[in-house]
Amino acid sequence: MRVVVLLVLVGGLVRCAPADEKPPAGPADAFDRMVAVLKYGQLNSFSKPAKEDAAVALGLLGDERAVPVLVEHLASEEDDHLRFEIAKALGWLRSPKAVAGLEKALKDPDEHVRDAAATALKEIAKKDKPVNPAPARQPPANVGREAAPGGPPLEPGKTYRLTLVRAGGGELVGKAPAAPAGGWVRVEVRRGDKRVASWVNLGAVEVVTSEPEGEK
Repeated sequence: MRVVVLLVLVGGLVRCAPADEKPPAGPADAFDRMVAVLKYGQLNSFSKPAKEDAAVALGLLGDERAVPVLVEHLASEEDDHLRFEIAKALGWLRSPKAVAGLEKALKDPDEHVRDAAATALKEIAKKDKPVNPAPARQPPANVGREAAPGGPPLEPGKTYRLTLVRAGGGELVGKAPAAPAGGWVRVEVRRGDKRVASWVNLGAVEVVTSEPEGEK
């Protein structure tokens, strides 16, 4: 009698699971689960993840192992919208390994798939293209003689109108008492009855025009 009672209590406390039952899948299994859904799942389903859901998830996971699987299904799936989602996912992954498959998809019979493939290829090209900093603004090549291409030589003793690319694009009118040196020119500007000397960086000058001697 005691043995029977003990077995009943143990049976009430211990859950007997089938030998082939697996524990619930965790995040580490997400990749394999989505690959399986894409390969063997339904095209559309409200109760379970469908093939389109798997394609999107594989793109979001960012795992390049998904590339050959997605490329394979991009070429073999018959549903236009599923191929469209696969092409988008390949664009998110931005892997050069997807280029060949996406280039083939540029000839897909569905317009939206072709557009998605073209966009994905642009994303991949963006990733591979080195980002070069914008070139620094160079001073005019003829600094020391002219302040802008095609402008007049800055001759000592003559008056010029200098249009600046900085300082709001203002203008400065004055006499250059000496030739430019080291990319700078000294300009004497009239302020009432006086002349004020200013040093101007020729790299900040966009246009130079000669002024008649009467407008000093």
